[in-house]
Amino acid sequence: MGRIFFTAAFRKPREINWVVGVLMLVLASVTGFTGYSLPNDALSGTGLRIATSVAMSIPFIGGWAADFLNGGSYPGPLLFGRLYTLHVYFLPVTIGILLSLHLGLLVYQKHTQFVPDATRVVGRRFWPDYALRTLCALAATVAILLALGSFIEINPIELYGPYQDWTVPNPAVPDWYAGWLEGALRLGPAVEWRIFGHPIPAVFWPGVVLPLLAFALVITWPWIDKRITREDRRHDVLVPASAAPWRVGVGTALISAGVVLTLAASDDQQARAMHVPVEALVTLYRALFPFGSIAAGLIAAELARELRSRYDRYGTENERVVAFVRNAGGGFDEEEPKSA
Repeated sequence: MGRIFFTAAFRKPREINWVVGVLMLVLASVTGFTGYSLPNDALSGTGLRIATSVAMSIPFIGGWAADFLNGGSYPGPLLFGRLYTLHVYFLPVTIGILLSLHLGLLVYQKHTQFVPDATRVVGRRFWPDYALRTLCALAATVAILLALGSFIEINPIELYGPYQDWTVPNPAVPDWYAGWLEGALRLGPAVEWRIFGHPIPAVFWPGVVLPLLAFALVITWPWIDKRITREDRRHDVLVPASAAPWRVGVGTALISAGVVLTLAASDDQQARAMHVPVEALVTLYRALFPFGSIAAGLIAAELARELRSRYDRYGTENERVVAFVRNAGGGFDEEEPKSA
């Protein structure tokens, strides 16, 4: 997704494929969480209890949604049956449908490419290039999973024991896909507001509002980018990342924010290892989350701007690569490049 973002491969006519890719990332994370929660040991049960608390924080409908998932108060009699059904059926089937749509659009629209062919959009050939690459990736993934399943115990339930409300194992940190959410919960301010007399718990803002805003920004980015650049024509040629320093800055700031939140998810373990107060790390990460991310974005944008100016200074075809348009015959016509 980072490569697609920085090279602007999400532009027209590939906006829908970008949205499908983001949805697959979300569903893959939810699938990981449901599978992680099924053992119901002390570690996964703690994570599930946190997720239930976040769901209950949603104004007006949170309590109903949590009771519906649990079949009563947590942990309800229907909770693990519904998690299992989601994990082994609904989520994999939905991902399979989205993956088929994703690949179908890819075959129909063809791959984007840096250097335009004089006659048609070529990209890389399906056979043997992409087919062999995909088979190699599949074989490597299966080999890694077999090695992990054979030699590494991921969740030693015999050590953790079954979930009990009063037991939380240490160290207790979430998996990678939920790390940034856990970090947001740890950094969120302990402030409870009331709207029309209805209490809004403190976990609602970092646990619900922040991820919704983040994914809304990522999903709608193709249209935001189109509005900023004021370009609505078809794009089949990729751009170097340095061609749009502002895009590099935005992407770097988002990635930096995610890294900071992920690090914050293990602040207690860091405090123990470095012999510093955990409160000091919380204060540090609270400052790094907004200001550090913005600073990283500004630095990255400035570096991209300098790189682009060097390309232009030495006559590199940087801007000319951007200035190709698709013609009616399926080839490319060179267009007068616009000033950056």
